[in-house]
Amino acid sequence: MIFKIDNNQLMQYTGVSGNCIVPDGVTSIGVDAFKDNLNVTKITLPLSVTQIQQNAFENCTNLREVQLPNNLLYIGNYAFARCESLSVLTLPQGITTIGAGAFMACNALTAISLPSSLNEISIMAFFRCVNLKNVVVPNAVTCINYHAFGYCAALNRLQLPNSINRIE
Repeated sequence: MIFKIDNNQLMQYTGVSGNCIVPDGVTSIGVDAFKDNLNVTKITLPLSVTQIQQNAFENCTNLREVQLPNNLLYIGNYAFARCESLSVLTLPQGITTIGAGAFMACNALTAISLPSSLNEISIMAFFRCVNLKNVVVPNAVTCINYHAFGYCAALNRLQLPNSINRIE
C-alpha cells in the first residue's frame, strides 16, 4: 500500500514513483503526508481535495509540478516550503487561504498568479522565492503580511490593487 488514507484524508505516501496521482475521494492531504519525499516530481490531486494541511509537501526538493484541483480552498502553513524545484503551479480560483510560509524557498518559481478569491497573503507566504519575478495581487486582497515576499531578490514586478489597506 503506497497511500495511508483515514476518513478521506491522505495521511502518508510511501511510494517511490516520481509521478504521484492521488486517488479520487481523498478530501484532504494531511500534515506531513509527503514531507521530505525526494522521489516525487509531479503530484496530481483529484477534484475531491479541498484542503492541503500544514507541511504536507514540505522539503520535497525534487517536486517540479503540482496539479491543484479547482475545488481547493485551503493551503496550510509551510505546505510546499522548500520545494526547491517547484516551477509549475497554478493556484485555482476559490482558494481563500494560503498559510504562513506556504511556498517559502520555492526557488524555481518565477511567477505566480494569485486567485481572485484570496483576501490576504500570509506571513512569509513566498519568503526566499529567490527567482520569483512577477506577482499580480488580486483585488480582493486587503492585507499583505510580514515578509510575504521577503528576500525575493529577482522580484521586479509586484502589481498591487487599490484594495490593499495594510502591508506589514
